[in-house]
Amino acid sequence: CSQPIIKMKINILEKGQALIEVLAALSIAVVLLFGITTAVIFSLNNVQFAKNQNLANHYAEQGIEVVRQLWSSDIDYFNSLPDNSNYYCLDKNSSTPTEKDKSILNGCKTEGSQSQNGNNVDSFAREIDIFKNSTDCAPTGLPSPAPTPEATKVVVKVSWSDGKCPPSNIYCHKA
Repeated sequence: CSQPIIKMKINILEKGQALIEVLAALSIAVVLLFGITTAVIFSLNNVQFAKNQNLANHYAEQGIEVVRQLWSSDIDYFNSLPDNSNYYCLDKNSSTPTEKDKSILNGCKTEGSQSQNGNNVDSFAREIDIFKNSTDCAPTGLPSPAPTPEATKVVVKVSWSDGKCPPSNIYCHKA
């Protein structure tokens, strides 16, 4: 009479053990899936950042080329750019730099911002700094670098925004 009770207790213990094994396996599967998902999201974010950085470098190269073309094709206009306001924006599809608008963050308009500067380059802001008579570009071999009228330094800065930038610095990425 006691044998059926013992068999019933063993069956209940085996069923409980199987349930614990299933829960343990599910827990391990969930942890593995979470790890894989995290790794994929991290990789996709890195790919997007690299793509944006590549685009920013391309836009900077375009900016240098536009200034070089402007200098070689219209030197009078280039020389007429004011010395006291060296900072310009290069708008999308434009070959002429415009003065920065100091009333907006970063000074160069992007999609959705209000400025007279037109559209910059989508979510990218392209700024051109022109330093005429720069000592950085003076002829070498002199005892101390002296600025000359031919010594013009041009720096193109490209910054962009994404969902990770804080509201206080919406263009937190720079190239």
